[in-house]
Formats: sequence, C-alpha cells, structure tokens
Amino acid sequence: DDIAKFARRYFPFFFNSMDDHHNKDKSTTAHRHRHHHPTIFFENAGGAQIPITVLQHMNQSLIYRDRCRIGSNVKSQARSMLYTLLGGSIDHHYMFLGCNATSLLRDLAKRYADDGSKSGFVKKGDEIIIRTENHLANVLPWVELAQSVGDVTIRWWTTTMSKSSSSLLSSTSSATNKVPLVSAKLQDLITSKTRIVAVSHASNILGQVRNIQSICCEVKSLTSGKAHVIVDGVAAVPHIYSNVDTSGVDFYVVSCHKLFGPHLGGLCARKTSVLELMGREMTKQEKTVCGSNDVCNEDPDVERMSDGSVYQSWEVGTLNYEGCSGVVGLGEYFSTLARFDSIQSDANKTRGRSNVGQEVMSTSSGGKQQLQTSNQSTGEPCDREEGLSPNHVQCKELLNLSLLLESSEPRDILQPEQVVEAYRHINNVETSLMDYMLFKFRSYPLVRIIEEETMKLDDMNQQQKQFDAQQQQEQKRLPILSFIHDRIKPSEIVRVCYENGIACRHGTFLSTDIFMRESNIGMTSSYAIDDSSIQQINTMSRSEKEGLVRLSLAHYNTKGDIDFLLGVLESMEDWC
Repeated sequence: DDIAKFARRYFPFFFNSMDDHHNKDKSTTAHRHRHHHPTIFFENAGGAQIPITVLQHMNQSLIYRDRCRIGSNVKSQARSMLYTLLGGSIDHHYMFLGCNATSLLRDLAKRYADDGSKSGFVKKGDEIIIRTENHLANVLPWVELAQSVGDVTIRWWTTTMSKSSSSLLSSTSSATNKVPLVSAKLQDLITSKTRIVAVSHASNILGQVRNIQSICCEVKSLTSGKAHVIVDGVAAVPHIYSNVDTSGVDFYVVSCHKLFGPHLGGLCARKTSVLELMGREMTKQEKTVCGSNDVCNEDPDVERMSDGSVYQSWEVGTLNYEGCSGVVGLGEYFSTLARFDSIQSDANKTRGRSNVGQEVMSTSSGGKQQLQTSNQSTGEPCDREEGLSPNHVQCKELLNLSLLLESSEPRDILQPEQVVEAYRHINNVETSLMDYMLFKFRSYPLVRIIEEETMKLDDMNQQQKQFDAQQQQEQKRLPILSFIHDRIKPSEIVRVCYENGIACRHGTFLSTDIFMRESNIGMTSSYAIDDSSIQQINTMSRSEKEGLVRLSLAHYNTKGDIDFLLGVLESMEDWC
C-alpha cells in the first residue's frame, strides 16, 4: 500500500478521512456525517478524485484571468500535456479539446455524414461496426449517423459472453442490409463496405482491456485502409498507458474527469484522418515527403492546411481555460507519481536522521520544498495547526495566493518516460488490489461477477504474470468489479455501503440494452436485434432497472478499503 498512501497525500478527498475506516469506535460514523462524504471511494469509473496540483492550477486560472495571453498559453500547454499523457505525437495528431467525450464523439460523427458533396465519408450502402460493450456515448452517434445517411448497415460486435450470436438475430438474411450481422469475431463483420469501427479500449463494466493495436491492424488490413477506428478511452486511461501514436487508431477520445482531472474532453485525432473528413486528400508530394500514413509538419514546401485553420474548424467558441489549466496540473501529478521511488528513498534517508520534532523537508506536488514536522515513531508529519490534519495544512499552503500567482508556467515538463513510469506504479497497485478482491468475491456462492469466460481463465493462469510489461498492459483487467447478488438487490447493497461510508454505484451505466442482455442482467428471454431495437436504443428505460453493482478502484485505494467493504457486505443479512 506504499504507493497508495503516497498518492493520498496529494488528494484533498483523503485529507480528513483516509484512516476513518480503521477506527472501530462510534465516532467514525459521526465524523463521516460531519464531513458530508464517504471515507472510501469505489466510484472512480464515474469520476475520479483530483490531486492538489489540479486544484492549484485551476485556482490560478480563476484568480488571474488574461484570455489573450494566459488563456492561449494554457490551452497550448493542455494540448501538449494530453499528447504526452496519451502517447500522441504533435507531428501525427491533432488534439481537439471540448466539454467531454460524449460531445466530442457526437460532433465527430456529424463530420462523417454524406451531405451530397464528395467529402461525405459515409455514404448509402456503407457499413458501421459497433462493439456492444461500448458506452452509449460511442454508440448513439453512429446509430444516428446511419439513420441520417440512410441505407447504412450497422453490424454488432459482441463479447464472448454471448453463447450464440445467431440467437441475437431476428433474421438470418443480410442481403437486404435491413438486419445487422452480429458476431463475437471482428473478422466476420468486416466487409469492403466497412467505413467505421467504434470500440472501447476497455469496458466500464467488464474492465477488460482490448488490444487496440491488434484491432486497428486487422481493420486496416481487411478494408485496405479505408475504414476508420474510433476508440473510447475514457475507462482505460486512468489505469493504462494508451500509446496512441503506435496503436494506429484514427480517433481516441478521453474525459479528463475520469483521469483525476477537470471536466474537459480530449480527442486525439490522426491528421490524415482529419484531412479525409475535411475533404482533402494528401498530394503525391506530401506522401513522398511524409510517408503514406502521416502528415509532415516540417517541410515548408509542402502545401497543406495550417493547424490553426483545422483547430478553428473543429473547436467552436471559447474553451474552458480553467479546465485546460487543470490538465497542466494533472501532468505535474503524473510527474510526481513517476518519481515515487526517488522521493520515498530521500524521505527514508531523512527520516532516519531526524529526531522527534525535527523539521524536515518534504517535496510538494509542484516540486517546491516545504517544511513539515516529522514524528520519529510514525514517520508522518505532525499537526501544525490545532484541529487540522497535517495534509489539510499542506492543502492550505499549496493554495496560498502568492504561490498561485508566482508563475503561469508549469513547474515540471512531463516527459513520456515519466508517464510510462507513473502508469507502472498505478499498475502495480491496481493489479494487486484486483487480484485480492476477485479472490474474495469468488468465494461468495451467491455472487455472480459479470465477466467474460476468457477473463476468468486469465485470472487463474499464473503464467499470465510472466508476460512483459507491454503485454500486461494490453491484456490486463482494470480494477473494476461488477456483480449481482442472488438475493439482495443492487440498490440495497449500495444503500448499505453508503451508510457505512463507502461510495459505490449500481445501474446499467449507460450500456446498450444489447450488452445487458448478453450479460443476462435482469433479462430472461432471448433478444432480437432489429430496426426497432436500434430506434429504441436511445429511449431505454433504465430508471426501473436495478442493473448491477459496480466497484471501481484507483491507485489511491488500499487493501484496507477492500477489507472494510467486505466486512460491511458480510454483515448484511442473506449475503452468504
């Protein structure tokens, strides 16, 4: 739990609650009610907590506003930071910013429509493949696109939870293009008419990470490069390195509030794909200079649309500069997390030389040095202000106005190797937590975990641990556990958890009705995918559905959090 404890020092959410679940006295409940929030957070997939560096930069942006100078500067810094966090390249990609992933995907889909000009990417007779596990944000825009263009076939790529794809079809005829084909195998769905393949890097319910590079290679190969791959990376990026530049993906979208950041969306778009949608093909000279896959930004003799013109076309109106500033702070946190080993080593050396009450230097998230009083017996900072935890005091110091106005420049420039190292630490924490939680939950006879059969086999196969780091990232399971109980409703489980200071959630999490039926959640009859089901996909009545319980962890969660949760669940009548 060393990394998790280290991380919690930078998240205000934990400043007054991080150890409450270890207390067994009655004051714990009173403390939770006094601070109006739970002490254990297992709802990270809905929106993660944010580190103090993000707050610091957003406050700076609000306190001192200068749109022309600071606003433009912080927007550029945010793009650069997202390039680095996602593994994109300024030479090969655009980084479009927007409100969130949902709005970015909706705007993107509109650009694919055939408006009667030669620039229409999707035309009558074309086909779109959608993964059934997708969040509706990466489903509805493509369904609406197919309906607006007309005579566009949607084919559904199911998970391996579907025992028989044919049972999901209302008809086996595909000659009329009225009924979409359904299969758990991507190669069965791709045809020469495939123009879009919309997938998720990881499901926000299953937590299974998909090999995006492999998917892109298969799609490009079978369509001769004519299809675009659209990836929703929202659920994945808080846990794994996307490495967009090497994946071959055309569009990769994220929501920063799931990535410990502000409410801001980012769309990492391959430049060649953007130009295709804008009705402009690369010239032979450009292809010679830049290669057939990417646009070159270095040759001044190559005539091309300027990046500024592209951004003006794709980003309408004033961006959220406070959110952009928060993304810069997010990069600082990743830089700090990447230096965990060296920071801990320095702290241990200092701790060994210090006596009780000695002032020692502590590295803050911004790279500044601050004085804190260390207690020799615990190694933790002592209270410096009566009634406040030392972390709360640190929060006040970091938000000091003079510090906020000191500079508009980021203190640390995030390097790609730091991002990889930070994700390595995240992976170490989360893999251990998920293995432990799965082991415990599989011992409960009345609990059914929502997962693919292949996920069960991977968890049981110890040879999986021998894979190198890249393979683990490609195949790992995110720290998301979704389940249903044979006797207790999901809503009741969540209610009891909240009463005991545990934040979690139940429902269908904006999943497709198709996926919920694949998972056999609240459904007893076979489901037929037809035109009417597509029409109804946007009007599914979820309010009356219990759905499932989802526990989503992050690198600041601990084994102690899980143990406390298990104790609460086991205390419920009928749990076992």
